[in-house]
Amino acid sequence: MFDDYLTIGDVVLVKLLKSSPNRDAYLVYLVNREIFAELPKNHALKPYKIGDVFLAGIMNMNGARIMLSQKIPQFEKKILTMELSDFLNQHNLEIKRASIKDNLSKVFVAGNNITYEMLQEVITKRKDQGILREYYGGVKIYLLPWKYDYIEKAIEALRPAPVDKILSIGRYGDEIHVVIPQEYAGLFFGKKGVNLITAQKLIGSNIKIRLIVEGGKDGEQGIN
Repeated sequence: MFDDYLTIGDVVLVKLLKSSPNRDAYLVYLVNREIFAELPKNHALKPYKIGDVFLAGIMNMNGARIMLSQKIPQFEKKILTMELSDFLNQHNLEIKRASIKDNLSKVFVAGNNITYEMLQEVITKRKDQGILREYYGGVKIYLLPWKYDYIEKAIEALRPAPVDKILSIGRYGDEIHVVIPQEYAGLFFGKKGVNLITAQKLIGSNIKIRLIVEGGKDGEQGIN
């Protein structure tokens, strides 16, 4: 399943040896490799106990020291590709990018004749099966159609906010500026700004949201 040569982004099978309270991390070894690594607890999708065997992605390599994560895009892409392989192959689709923050995950899927509704139907059916249930049981996953146009890509990245309520959107330098009615602010920002943060990570640019409020007043908000 895994190559002999390890690089950042590789997904590896590990076994937990012990928890290190002073480092707030799990000490693990790579199964069948006799190589040790650390998984910081804030990079684990859930708590683990000694003896647990699970998958993790290589986040950093510094000499013999290997740091793992279950919250890097490469890990999420690998898990989703494994679980959805039949659907992806059947429709000639490819997972392009992923971003995750707290309990919200967004994933761009490239292919012809796919819609947001179609992708959500698939992930809803598969969410509680196999390794998706094991690793992302408490995470809301949204599969989004990949767009080559930058503005269209930003619009898709803001879902599940009601993107049909966007009054205007444009690109200004390295930023995307979006104008929405004030009553939809909570849906576009999400709890603690998570919806906006994952959208920004997904497209790799800041998104500034301008709110149009009753009486013609407006204000600009964003999360860096």
